[in-house]
Amino acid sequence: MKIIFLIPARCESKRLPNKHLIKVNKNEFLWHMINSISKSKFCKSIKDIVICSYKSSMNYKLEEFAKKKGISIIYGRKNDIISRFYKAVNFFNADYFIQIDGDDPIIDHTLIDKLIRKTLKEKKEVGLIKNPIFGLSPLIVSRKGMAKVYRNYLTKNNHYGYRYYFIKSKICTKSVVNLHLKKIPDARLTLDNSHDVKFFRKVYSLNNNSLSFNMKNLVKFIKENKNIVLINLKYNEIYKNKLVKLYYRYRSKRYYFEI
Repeated sequence: MKIIFLIPARCESKRLPNKHLIKVNKNEFLWHMINSISKSKFCKSIKDIVICSYKSSMNYKLEEFAKKKGISIIYGRKNDIISRFYKAVNFFNADYFIQIDGDDPIIDHTLIDKLIRKTLKEKKEVGLIKNPIFGLSPLIVSRKGMAKVYRNYLTKNNHYGYRYYFIKSKICTKSVVNLHLKKIPDARLTLDNSHDVKFFRKVYSLNNNSLSFNMKNLVKFIKENKNIVLINLKYNEIYKNKLVKLYYRYRSKRYYFEI
């Protein structure tokens, strides 16, 4: 069984250009992600970590990074991440893929392993986290689930909201991992502006020079460092205020969901 890890990424962010390649200490945010992903028991080779991007005058930097670090990269349509994933699954002949957003540098590899095991055991097409912390929500998708989404998604400009085709639409069967948290910690663990960079650098320095956490330690860290969390927390509202409709087919009928 082949499992790959797909990271959608680009260098053309308007708010934070080249954000994936910004360094925390001596290493890029992407390097920290790769370091955490490679600890998963299901990551058999560094080559199974794949950057999913599109060709542009800036994104060549991602290819240089991939070659330097020994990971893979694949190009597809600029605003159609669903088609990029479909292309990657077929190119690498994968049975499953783990989707980890390139904007989310904090990764719990033990949570990824738990998600994979539960989804495989229940023989579902998609595995997801119930009520995740903002910026910590990996997905697992089967080859069959990817094919079903590819056949039925209608909104080709899905750069924002693509993952909801897997978790909100009726297309795929789902397995759910419950974090069993009494209260979801208020935090913003995603990379989109300079305040986020400042936040992650503080986290790195306070977490023994690392961006790797398990869920228990992460929740504890957030509770004990509320002043650090406040550096970028207010920017979550920017995402919440966006309203996007994504369309798809299901059993010959047309549906949409709003995010």
